[in-house]
Amino acid sequence: MAQIIAGLTCPNCGGSLEVSEGERIAKCQFCDAPLLVVGDISLPRFYIPYKVKRLEAFYTARKWFSGWQKASDLRKSGRISDISLVYLPFWRVSYQVIGAIKGNRVYRDENNRERRVPVERAVSRTYSWEEIAIDPHEFGVQYIPFLPTQLKPFSAEEMRREGMVFEPMGTETHARGKAKLVFRGYILDEMDIDEITYEKLFYLKEDISLVYYPLWIVRYLYKERAYQVVIDGVENKILYGRAPGNNFSRGLALIGTLFGVTFLMTTVFKDVVPNIFTNMTGEGSFFGALIIIALTFLGGLWIIFSGFSKFRYGGEVIEDGGERGRISISLTLRELWRLFIRRA
Repeated sequence: MAQIIAGLTCPNCGGSLEVSEGERIAKCQFCDAPLLVVGDISLPRFYIPYKVKRLEAFYTARKWFSGWQKASDLRKSGRISDISLVYLPFWRVSYQVIGAIKGNRVYRDENNRERRVPVERAVSRTYSWEEIAIDPHEFGVQYIPFLPTQLKPFSAEEMRREGMVFEPMGTETHARGKAKLVFRGYILDEMDIDEITYEKLFYLKEDISLVYYPLWIVRYLYKERAYQVVIDGVENKILYGRAPGNNFSRGLALIGTLFGVTFLMTTVFKDVVPNIFTNMTGEGSFFGALIIIALTFLGGLWIIFSGFSKFRYGGEVIEDGGERGRISISLTLRELWRLFIRRA
């Protein structure tokens, strides 16, 4: 006998609904509205078995306790209180995207006049996206690259014998929408179009599933304060960690900040910049001087911000071992540099 799913409401009148498991078409008993049942009932689920043993995770965490930014006595005084295996759910979505995008590339000519060049790009490519399906703040992990060959059919009983299994917080519909937004962002970055005048994209061959990935959560105490380290249960790598900071390195950061700002103010702005303006021979030299001043000013702000952040927040070290974040930052900087050169 099919199981009855209760607790649903009709989107038309708000009446309560009862739907049999596996039923895709329903009808409201109050307003007779035909309803399409959409949910995670038939969503494919997989999991990746853990390979790293508990003792290996223990030694990996102990090794991570070393480092000049962390408290000098952390390796000696840090006491591991708990090591738990958890399976976290990740959305895995892929689409074949086809379509076309038209627009303009904008640049300035030698007379500083804005020019537009029409551009048309065709799209035909398969994109994949993975993201954690629960709140990532507790574990500090959002993306984990994994191979399809590692996947095994979901087995709740077997997984719960090994550790704790978390269920997704979001919906399948939300995952689809976010994946499409991400894929559109990838496409626009590849197209190199400044102004879009026409866009038509089709998302075909949908493949969406939930993948449960194993992580070791290592909790430890240092001077009665609790911290944690998250270790990849397959590759034995540190994915996220929190540790007490080294006060000596914080002091060096403050001294280095004061020295850097003093050098910029007394050497660059006082001696170098005036000499550049004195020896200018044309418009190009003037523009070059302005660039040097702007870069010097931005460098000073970076030194102040970095040094202050290290001094202010260096009481606790947070390390993220993921690679996706660094990639996205480098892409952003490259786009800013390209935009600066084009406008110049």
